[in-house]
Amino acid sequence: MTQFKAENLKWLRPSLKGTAYIDFFQFDTITNTRKGIIAIDLQRWKP
Repeated sequence: MTQFKAENLKWLRPSLKGTAYIDFFQFDTITNTRKGIIAIDLQRWKP
């Protein structure tokens, strides 16, 4: 599964500190509209 990596998504959660991975296949880049529910996987970096 190809994932689009987007960092610092303040629109998602202003207080969120981490990296969000959005399912690329459920997002239309031509019209910038969501195709159904976008699966968002939040992963925090642990040193």
